[in-house]
Amino acid sequence: MQREEIYAALPGALLPWYASHARDLPWRRDREPYHVWLSEIMLQQTRVEAARGYYLRFLDAFPTLRDLAAADEARLLKLWEGLGYYSRARNLQKAARVLCDEYGGVFPDTREALERLPGVGPYTAGAVASICFERPCAAVDGNVLRVLSRLTADGAPVDLPATRADIAARLEAVYPAGACGDFTQALMELGAVVCTPKSPKCGLCPANDFCLAAARGETQCSMEEICAASAFLCRTGGSVNFVHKPERLSELFCCMTAHGIEPKRLRLVCHREGAVPNLVLIDGRRGGKPGLKIEPTLILRRPDGSETDEVRRIYHR
Repeated sequence: MQREEIYAALPGALLPWYASHARDLPWRRDREPYHVWLSEIMLQQTRVEAARGYYLRFLDAFPTLRDLAAADEARLLKLWEGLGYYSRARNLQKAARVLCDEYGGVFPDTREALERLPGVGPYTAGAVASICFERPCAAVDGNVLRVLSRLTADGAPVDLPATRADIAARLEAVYPAGACGDFTQALMELGAVVCTPKSPKCGLCPANDFCLAAARGETQCSMEEICAASAFLCRTGGSVNFVHKPERLSELFCCMTAHGIEPKRLRLVCHREGAVPNLVLIDGRRGGKPGLKIEPTLILRRPDGSETDEVRRIYHR
C-alpha cells in the first residue's frame, strides 16, 4: 500500500477496535473540555496509572473551571505534590483565569484559540479540539509519531518539526466526520497499549494487515532513533545535562531498559512552557538560555560498564 492508502485505511481499522478495546479511564467518561484539558496536562509528564488518582482528587477539590481559577495557589500546589513540574499546575490556573475573564468560563472550540492559553501547545490543543468539539485536529505525540512511522515504514527523523507537521497534516486529511474525538483517542490508545516501543503486540494490532514495518520485521525502534527523538545527555561547558522532550520520557526509559542501557549522569531537565517539542537546555550553573544551539553527545553506559557509541545531532529552537 502507498502512504496515502495507509492513512486512508486508519479510521476504518481503528474506530471499531477502539470502541471495543478502549481502557476505562476517568477522563474518558465525558467530553467536558475542562476534564479533557486537565487530563492532557497531567498526562504530559505522568504515567496513566499515577495520573488517575491525581485527576480524581483534583476534580474533587476543584470541580469547575471557576473553582480552579479562584483556588489558593498553596492548596493547588499541595494537590499537585508528587507529580512534579509545578509549572503545569500554575499554568492550569493561569489558563482557567483567562477562560473565566475573557471567555465567560467557556472553552473556545478552535485549535488556534486553545493554543493561546497558557501552557497549551499544539498537542493539547489538538486533543481538546478533536475530543470535545469534533474538530479534525490531530494530537501528535511520541506515541502517534511511532505508530505512523511504523505503519508507513518512514525513516524520516520523528524529532524534526517538519516530520511532525507532515504526519499531522496527513492525519487531518482522513479524520472521520462525527468521530474525530474517537479517532484521536484511538491513535493514542494504539500507541500506548499495542504499538509500544518495546515488544509491540503486532498480533493484536487492528492495523497489522497494512503495517509496512510489521511486514518487514522492523517494528523494534533502534536505540539511536529513540534517543534522537527523545533525549540526550549533553556535554556543554564541562557539565552534563539531560535534555528531553517531556512527553517521550517514559518511552525513552522503556527503550533504554529494553536495550540494557542506563544513563551515565543526569541533571535538571526543563522545557520552554507551551512549546513542546522545542528544547531548552538548562545548564546547572548558568540557568536556562532559550535559543541555544547545541551539539548533543549521547553518553550511555551498559550494565557491564562499557559505553555505547556517541550519537551526535544538531538541535536549535
